[in-house]
Amino acid sequence: MSDFNTKLGKLLQAENINVEEEQLNKLEVFYEMIIEKNKVMNLTAITDEDEFIIKHIYDSIIMMNYYNLNELEENDKILDLGTGAGFPGVPLAIMNPKLHFVLVDSLQKRLDFIDDVCKEININNVTTIHSRFEDLGRDEDYREKCKLVVSRAVAPLNILMEYAIPFIVPNYNFIAYKSKETEKETMEAENAFDKLKCAIKDRFDYKLPNINEDRTILVINKKEATDNKYPRKAGKLQKKPL
Repeated sequence: MSDFNTKLGKLLQAENINVEEEQLNKLEVFYEMIIEKNKVMNLTAITDEDEFIIKHIYDSIIMMNYYNLNELEENDKILDLGTGAGFPGVPLAIMNPKLHFVLVDSLQKRLDFIDDVCKEININNVTTIHSRFEDLGRDEDYREKCKLVVSRAVAPLNILMEYAIPFIVPNYNFIAYKSKETEKETMEAENAFDKLKCAIKDRFDYKLPNINEDRTILVINKKEATDNKYPRKAGKLQKKPL
């Protein structure tokens, strides 16, 4: 077993997250492909192996300790909004091969890279979509069709919620990965919670191992159907957040 696999395997085992050697191998190839592609395209500022394992791979997967993905059925859509280089969607897809992940980004080149990764390591449960979030949120194939939306390092919470909540089936959830200023963002999002008919269901605070950096996972429950005026157009949404 490679050093990468050993280090990542120990971190996940310490969290009681079961991981198979084949999954570790796929995650290592994913890392190697990002590092290679990063030479010609800006995918990540984190290239050190240890830091990458903790800040990207571990931090994507750890939500499995706080949210029971087994509650979802095989055909349910899990939307990763603003996936970037594939986080958290690709690691979660590798760890949960029976669930289907839809990875959305506004830059086609990043999605082309993710498609290459999926082909190389034989990931069959990922679909990529090139779209602006506010446009896809009005698409009847996706609006209120997703039982889980996840998003990591995309936007402040009051903006992010207006992007994410329209996708979610009422009574299901949005998971926001947050690192800094969670308290401030939550307070500033009070109006967004009201207008979008949702509330924080759970909050999980944790520290990244060996680095001791604070992280938060917010589980936001959608209580009612979203008003048709949301999401607003990008300019208004960003200039005048809820």
